[in-house]
Formats: sequence, structure tokens, C-alpha cells
Amino acid sequence: MAVAGTAPVSVTIRSLAAGGEGVGELPDGRVVFVPFAAPQDRAAVQVVTSKRRWARGRLVRVEEPAPDRTEPA
Repeated sequence: MAVAGTAPVSVTIRSLAAGGEGVGELPDGRVVFVPFAAPQDRAAVQVVTSKRRWARGRLVRVEEPAPDRTEPA
């Protein structure tokens, strides 16, 4: 189980939540919500809030950007 404050884990973002956060799955199977992540991104995520069924993460870096991701102007 990924615990808040531990080393980043690699997560693939599968969709967006209603509030705009990326939604992925941690290696232990829990859902993780990640601000500033886009669907299909492969990202290093640090867990900052850990609950029994879900977690909230911080985007550390985008390891492999989604094909539709563009650089900001």
C-alpha cells in the first residue's frame, strides 16, 4: 500500500474526475486523484493523502505524456 509521504510511484492516468483531476490506479489497486494530469499520461505521483479505498497524489513529473498533450504557450 502506498503511504502518504513515500517515494513517487508510476501511474497511468485513465480519465478525468468531475473537478478536473486526473484519475489513475495505484499499484495496490486504489484509485488516485492527481491534479494537473491528463488522460493517457504516464506520471510519477507522490501520495499526499491516503485513505482505505482512494488516495490523492501530487504530480512529480510526467514520464510519458499523452499523445494529445501540448506545451503551454
